[in-house]
Amino acid sequence: MPRSGSVVLFPFMDGAFADPPGALASYGAAIAVLGILIACFTGYGTILARRRGLLVRCAAGIPVCYGLVSLLGIGGLLSGVSLWMVLVTGMILLALSPKGTLGGLPGRIVRSPALPFLVLLLPLAVLAPSSRDALNSHLMLPRMWLLNGSVSRPDWYAFFGNPSMGESIYALLGGTLGFRFARVVNLAPWLLTAALVSRQSGRGPWRYLAAAVVLSIPEAFRNASWAYVDGLTVLFASLAFIELNRREPSAERWAVVWGAAAACSKYNGMIVLLVVLAFVLLVRRRSPAALLPALAVTLLLIALWAVPNLVTWGNPFHPLLGSVFGSAEPMSARARELMEAYRQLTASVTDLGDLLLIPLSVSIFGRWDDPRRFDGASGPLL
Repeated sequence: MPRSGSVVLFPFMDGAFADPPGALASYGAAIAVLGILIACFTGYGTILARRRGLLVRCAAGIPVCYGLVSLLGIGGLLSGVSLWMVLVTGMILLALSPKGTLGGLPGRIVRSPALPFLVLLLPLAVLAPSSRDALNSHLMLPRMWLLNGSVSRPDWYAFFGNPSMGESIYALLGGTLGFRFARVVNLAPWLLTAALVSRQSGRGPWRYLAAAVVLSIPEAFRNASWAYVDGLTVLFASLAFIELNRREPSAERWAVVWGAAAACSKYNGMIVLLVVLAFVLLVRRRSPAALLPALAVTLLLIALWAVPNLVTWGNPFHPLLGSVFGSAEPMSARARELMEAYRQLTASVTDLGDLLLIPLSVSIFGRWDDPRRFDGASGPLL
C-alpha cells in the first residue's frame, strides 16, 4: 500500500485541485499559502543569513527547504507528517528570530514595488494548475513521491534527474497544504526577484521603474502564474549577479552559493554557477581557498541530485551527457523521425551564431503562439 502523501489543512486544498467555496476564498487561500511558504523560507534563511535583509533571508531558506525535503525523499521518509514538521519548523524559526526582524513589515509590504506584480498576477495564480509541464512533470513527480514515500523517477521520464529544487518545494506544499494553489510556488521567486531588482535601484521612483522592467518581460507575466520552476532560476541568477556588484568580503562566496542554487533549479542554471566561478577565479583572481565554505555548500547542494542520478543511471547529469558517461541509449528510427518533425515546429538554432543572436532575434522577430518564432517576444531584461 502506498503511504499517505498529503495531510491537508483544508479539504478544498487537496491534491485533487478542488475549488474553494467562492472567489474571495480562493484569493484568501492563495495569499495564505504564499505567506506561509515565505514565512517558512525566511525562518530557515534567518539561520544562514542573519545579518542580511528579509528578501535575502527568504531566498536563502529555499535551498534549505529543498535540502531537507530531498534528504527525506532519498531516505524514504517523505510523508505528510515529516513535511509538516519541515514547514512548521521554518515558521517557528521565524517567530524566534531576533527582535525587530519583522518590525514595520506591513508598511514595507504596502510600499514594496513588487506589490503591483502580486496584484496583477494573483487572479491567474489562484487558478487550478493546468499547464502541460506542470501536470506531466513539476506536479506529477511530487505527487508520485508522496504516494511512494520516497524520491523516484520512472524509466520513461526523460527530463530532470533526481530531485530538482522546484519539485521538492512542490512536494513540501502538496504534502501539507495541498497542490490546489501550486502556482504560488513559482510566483514567490518572481515576486522576490522584482523586489530585489528594485532595491538595487536605490530609493525613490527608480525602485518602481526597476520593478516595472521585470514586469515588462512577457515571459515573466506568463511563467510566474504557472506551476513551473523557472522563477527559481531567475531569482538565484539575479542574486548571484547582484552579489558580484557588492564589495563586501563575503559577497563572492554568496554569489557562488546562489549559482549552486540556480543549478539545482534547472540544468541550465548550471551556466550561472560556471559563469560566477569563472568570473571570481579568473577575472578577480580569488584563491579557491577563500571560496572553500561556498564550494562546500555548492557540492552539498549539487550532490542532492547528482549522486542519485549517478547511482540510478551511472550519469550525474542524466539525461544529458549520456555519450560522455556511457549512459546514452540508441534512438530508434521512429524516435528520430518524431524528433525531426518536432524540430520543424521549433525555432531554428543551428550554430553558435544563432545561439548568440537569440536575444536580438526574440526581440525583433518573436511572435506569440508561433514556436518557430520563439513563441513570444522578449522584454528589455533578456
